[in-house]
Amino acid sequence: MFKQDIKTITQDAGTFYDTIFNHPKDNVNKEIKSFVREFEQDRKQFMDNQNQAKQEFDNEFKEREQKLIKEYRTMMEEALRGVYDPSASVTSNITSGSSSKHND
Repeated sequence: MFKQDIKTITQDAGTFYDTIFNHPKDNVNKEIKSFVREFEQDRKQFMDNQNQAKQEFDNEFKEREQKLIKEYRTMMEEALRGVYDPSASVTSNITSGSSSKHND
């Protein structure tokens, strides 16, 4: 029985080594193809995520831009009608406050 087990192990090992050493090109090609396939899938996923993030950023930017344009137009209309008081704006208060501190 022991001799039979050794014979089976030797045959199995021979098949294993035959596959590895006598057919390396096939094995290497399979590994390369598998690696390339995984890389292409990962790259596609990355590009899809990048495009989605860019689209979200563009949409958010357009929304902010439209709000700023609307605010600018409102300020211009109020200034033309004489309603807009530039001293009440946040930026002018910061500027005037900082200049008064430097004058002390």
